[in-house]
Amino acid sequence: MVENYTDYIDKFKKLDIDDKRKEIVNNFNELFNVLYTYNNKFDISKDLLPVFKTYNTEDEFLDLLFTYIISFKEENAKLIKYLIKNKD
Repeated sequence: MVENYTDYIDKFKKLDIDDKRKEIVNNFNELFNVLYTYNNKFDISKDLLPVFKTYNTEDEFLDLLFTYIISFKEENAKLIKYLIKNKD
C-alpha cells in the first residue's frame, strides 16, 4: 500500500497545475460520493449542502475546495450522529 501511495504521489507531482486541480477535484468527488452513498444506505438525511462544480480562477478553485470541505464535515457529522445513536 505504501508503495502504491508513493507512486501515486510521485505521478501527481509531475502533473501541471491544471491537471493537479482536476485530480484534486476528482478525488473530492469520489470521496464525497462514497460518503453520500453510505449515508443513503443508512437512510440518513438526503439533504446535501451544495458544492461548486466549476472554476475559472484560482479564487474560484479555492471556493470550490472550501464548499467540498464544509459539505464533507456535514456528511461526516450526520454519519457520526447516526453511528452513536445506533451503536447498540
